[in-house]
Amino acid sequence: MIFESVYRDLVASFGELWKYKERDKSLEIITPYATTTRKFISVFLTEREGLYVLSDGGWISEGIYDNSFDRSISCFEKIFLHYQDAFSIKKSKNLSGGDIFYKSTVSQIAIPSLIFDMSNFISTIISISFVEFSDKDSELELNFTRKAKEYIETFSPRKDWYFNEYLDRKRSVKVSAILRKENSKLVLLNFITGSNYNYFRSNIGKTNMIFELADNTSEGQLVEQKVALLDSNARGYLPEHWSIWLDHLLSKPNSKKIEWSQKEELEKI
Repeated sequence: MIFESVYRDLVASFGELWKYKERDKSLEIITPYATTTRKFISVFLTEREGLYVLSDGGWISEGIYDNSFDRSISCFEKIFLHYQDAFSIKKSKNLSGGDIFYKSTVSQIAIPSLIFDMSNFISTIISISFVEFSDKDSELELNFTRKAKEYIETFSPRKDWYFNEYLDRKRSVKVSAILRKENSKLVLLNFITGSNYNYFRSNIGKTNMIFELADNTSEGQLVEQKVALLDSNARGYLPEHWSIWLDHLLSKPNSKKIEWSQKEELEKI
């Protein structure tokens, strides 16, 4: 095992709740520290030019913990910089251009302390990345709703469309927009946006629930189509992180999606 003496020191310092994986010339140390989403933190140990380097392996920026990493959100950025400074974390780039966060030392005996710092830093950053910064997302959602409504009203008479409307007489299922056709059939349209992919994914889940609840109403038998309108310009539009959620939504009968980049498709409904 590479770095065997280091690992023995680590177990001696912190106990037996540690695991490891050898990864080429690096050692992945799987710590007992966890995020608020119950993901255990890994710290990577490498030796370079006489330095022991402890890093996150690029996993924070790559979203390996199913996290987002959007530093354009001002609140998140302020918190991130605070913890980066508090733990004296440095930044570098990997071969794919992603951010790597690390600490280094020339002393083997200092490694457990650096792993402790890296573990706490990673756990904290991952955990706060799951916080929904509601002010920004509420504003984004409001802006997209306004933009979609204005576009729809350019090609369809106002009387046919009802925005932010309840589907049922019991007023329990509210949809972004409802099209009431002359044949009494209905089209449900729900808007999906988000400043990061976690919020975007959350809105897909909410849309799926709305569409499922619609089927259980007495008015559900009149629903001809259920359309998810995706804000393809949003920062959270990262299908690789939520495509399985969208696929689940689209697997339901009469469900389809329209992306904002192809908003002309709305005119064909």
